Amino acid sequence: MKKRLKDILEYEQPSKYIVDSQNYSDDYQIPVLTAGKSFILGYTNETEGVFEASKAPVIIFDDFTAASKYVDFDFKVKSSAMKILHLSDPINSLRYVYFAMQKIDYTPFSHKRIWISDYCNFEIELPTSTEQNRIVVELDTIQRAIDLKRKQLNDLDELVKSKFQEMFGDVKSYKCLREYSSLITKGASPRWQGLSYQESGTLFITSENVREGYLDVSKAKYLDDEINELLPRSVLKKGDILINIVGASIGRAAIFDIDQIANINQAVALVRTKKDEINILFLIEYLNTKQAMDLYDSMKQGGARDNLSLKNIADLLIPDIPISKQNDFATVVRKINELKGVVIKEIDDLEELLESKMDEYFGEKKEQ
Repeated sequence: MKKRLKDILEYEQPSKYIVDSQNYSDDYQIPVLTAGKSFILGYTNETEGVFEASKAPVIIFDDFTAASKYVDFDFKVKSSAMKILHLSDPINSLRYVYFAMQKIDYTPFSHKRIWISDYCNFEIELPTSTEQNRIVVELDTIQRAIDLKRKQLNDLDELVKSKFQEMFGDVKSYKCLREYSSLITKGASPRWQGLSYQESGTLFITSENVREGYLDVSKAKYLDDEINELLPRSVLKKGDILINIVGASIGRAAIFDIDQIANINQAVALVRTKKDEINILFLIEYLNTKQAMDLYDSMKQGGARDNLSLKNIADLLIPDIPISKQNDFATVVRKINELKGVVIKEIDDLEELLESKMDEYFGEKKEQ
């Protein structure tokens, strides 16, 4: 049996749960939520107007993007641009409805509040409560396994950080990054070159691809290979270090480790190191430490968006560590990375299983 969401869920406006101040701190207790990708924006010490989802879980729904999150802990919200969704009839499973909503194929085409106008009219399959609960148990079992593997991955990342601190935490001598580098440059906007994105060609790295310690090219952009003739200095080589130099992700660094022709835009700096003087696994770990981030903060230049110059990057102080000790650290990192590779493969397999089960229960039914 299919039912419209508006017949299954009731909505509540979030106005009385909005924080008065956005001075968040990890020392506070109450999370401030958005229904978007960020989810937890920070923590507040405000105790009035807290939604007690620990007593009755809800779905929070972004009224402009249709993103949604299942929440079973107390929270406040940042803005009114969402709906708080409750079950109309407690015989149903809110968790089941949440899973079903994740398979609704919908993209907003205008900046309007969409729950009342569009989204609540979507239909989902609504079996008996017993069947809903069976499906939820199955999906949640897979999701918990994914969460456990992600925690293992995070623990391995923390192990690398602790090993770095153990080996190099009391360094007193530093050198500028330029002393370890054969090239420090950046790319350019494709618009300046008269080029536009296309489906294949040269991989074009932007600041959103450079994560903390790794490249995420799941949403890759491509340009005509002509970009490499127009900007030959910023053509990437395997082992280059990439550092974000514009916007909120300033300082985030990753190693270019892809066997593919690639270039970068103006928000990303390229650092090509002298391999016999510094180990890139040592360098990338240091570049993502709080110590390095504090140095970036002291260098940032204001404007429309915060930015770093190539001189700032060249002047960055790097611990002066004998290459032999750097290599010892890199050996540890490689062993940990091998373990991470196994865990990542397990996560991929579990996510594929979860997606197949979601398709089975909530996907479009093919006509027989």
